[in-house]
Amino acid sequence: MQRRTLDPTRTLLFTTWLVGGGVYDREDKLTLWKLVDGSTAKVEFKGWGTAGDRVLSATKYRLLVDGVEAATVDVAAGTRIASFTLPLSGLSEGWHMLDIVGAAGETCAPWFAYLQRGGTPVAQSRMPVVEGSHTVKGSGYTSISWAWVPSRFEPTQVPYVPATRPPFAEALGRRSLMMTHLVPHRPGDVYRSRSTEGVLCSMNLQSYYFSSLASNAYPDLACLDGPRGQGSLAMATHLQIGRTGGVYFCDPWRVGHVSPDGTIRTIAGWRHRSPAPRPIVENASNLRAAAELVGDWSAIPAERHGFHEAWGLAWDARSLGVDEGAAAIPNNGTLEKPHLAGPVAFVADSQRNRVVRLQFDRASHTVPVKVTEFLTGLADPWDVVCVDGVLYVSERLSHRIAAYDATTGALLRVVVSGKPLAQVSPFRLVQRLATLATIRAERCVAPEGLYHLDGWLYFGSLAMAQVRRIHLTTGELQTVVPEAYQDAGSNFFKIAVSDGTFGPRGTVFLVSWSIVYAGRPMAYLPDGSRWDYGGLGTEGPGLVWETLGYGSSMAVGQGRLVCSTSTEGLHDIYQAPAGTPTIRWDSQIKKWRAAYEGAGLHLTHGPAGYGYYGSPPPWGLHPDVDSLLELYGHRRP
Repeated sequence: MQRRTLDPTRTLLFTTWLVGGGVYDREDKLTLWKLVDGSTAKVEFKGWGTAGDRVLSATKYRLLVDGVEAATVDVAAGTRIASFTLPLSGLSEGWHMLDIVGAAGETCAPWFAYLQRGGTPVAQSRMPVVEGSHTVKGSGYTSISWAWVPSRFEPTQVPYVPATRPPFAEALGRRSLMMTHLVPHRPGDVYRSRSTEGVLCSMNLQSYYFSSLASNAYPDLACLDGPRGQGSLAMATHLQIGRTGGVYFCDPWRVGHVSPDGTIRTIAGWRHRSPAPRPIVENASNLRAAAELVGDWSAIPAERHGFHEAWGLAWDARSLGVDEGAAAIPNNGTLEKPHLAGPVAFVADSQRNRVVRLQFDRASHTVPVKVTEFLTGLADPWDVVCVDGVLYVSERLSHRIAAYDATTGALLRVVVSGKPLAQVSPFRLVQRLATLATIRAERCVAPEGLYHLDGWLYFGSLAMAQVRRIHLTTGELQTVVPEAYQDAGSNFFKIAVSDGTFGPRGTVFLVSWSIVYAGRPMAYLPDGSRWDYGGLGTEGPGLVWETLGYGSSMAVGQGRLVCSTSTEGLHDIYQAPAGTPTIRWDSQIKKWRAAYEGAGLHLTHGPAGYGYYGSPPPWGLHPDVDSLLELYGHRRP
């Protein structure tokens, strides 16, 4: 690892490093020069200071390529952005480090480019990994680090060890609970190996932006299957705990399953081949070409293949009977009895305005699931619940929850509805068209997350900033969370309700893409009051609970709360076994992490040792590094 000290008031930055034009962005993009496209390349740079763009200090600047002067440019007084014209013919195929020399005292954040001399890139033995602009912002613009790593995608794989999770019905506090990561937590990480136009590189997009979730019909984030560390999951839009301890999930583009040991398997929808390709030109055709479709979609026209913002998954319980007399069959690392008939599930595919039906094989998890369109022409169907052969759908832009026959698809009735007092922007954000008091006077406006418990159908609505429930037999409507938390970052309401195995029965859990509560679900007890089961920085057994990202979904049951956020990872919260030690932030984790990142290991070995480049965990480098690795589940060889 190499680190360079920067003067935060007098820095030079390559504009290709500033992907979105500013240091706040969470993205790195490959700079690719193709000799076949021309004999020169334009290399643009700018002056930067803590207040933003600044006037360049010198009148002449020199571009160094691999430490050797390769081009110069004269700049006029007052210039803020300039560019070199770099001859390419003398450069070799592969990676090159770019640096700039200007006025005395000006410092440069270096960048790297790949030169492709022929029609196909030549495989490289190593590649650079560079701290992204947001990481440098976090340092106060005082330093930047980079390293050379093996040019490969061989991520660290560590199986998850399932815990004993005793059920509890009390509102326990943080000192009784702990959290582990079913899928490794990789915060602020843009260093995943990806293939861009045939070049394997570490330039990537951080799982962070709501636009990634809502805007793209094909994934721009890595969607990979495989063992824990290899498989990837972020921005889960629906979570559901399976009968043998695995977790079913939706993300915007697929339905899948995470086994108890953390192995990820896509069931239906788009996934990436390994390593996940990332096109330079990010349009629909290129993103689709980078993904492969899982499942049997032959009954649906090609232009409607795949999911686009899937938000809900519901099983038809009538199809889930188990053949207890049969031998167990494998399911993503577990053994389960086969079913009596092929299980059926429904998925709310919001931006395609439909509910699709998934038909599974009775006795095999390797036979592709059959995907058909069950309901079409809906207005933003957002979530689904299936009870006693009836499918309930929250239709956000119809401002209603409707009941359909789960066999025929026939509309049975409108369960609850209201006036159109909210709309959804082109960016998929809810916008109120009346005062909150006026909206709340309606029975139902823009319903989103659904949940069923004890004959009640719960629904959350960001437009109403409430969670309500309606009794499916009597039609009684109750407000169970009269003041659900919302802030400027809230984009939706996804809910779950405790069955009494994780907190009091009827406790409502809610996420809204807000960072409040450190990205973990907010909890509202049956009386509507908040349950503070563990906020940011509070100490208790196991890991210190840090910020996870923007909350996207959760599942509760079997003594556990499982949650997902904008950031890669799947988090498992449960009652801590007796004797679990408390790990303290200031005296332990903060110190251990400083040693780890100070050695550049976040670049070469990934967050908390979950890296991508095939390098074994760096045991023995420093006692604090060893402590951090052990804390996150690595075991000495």
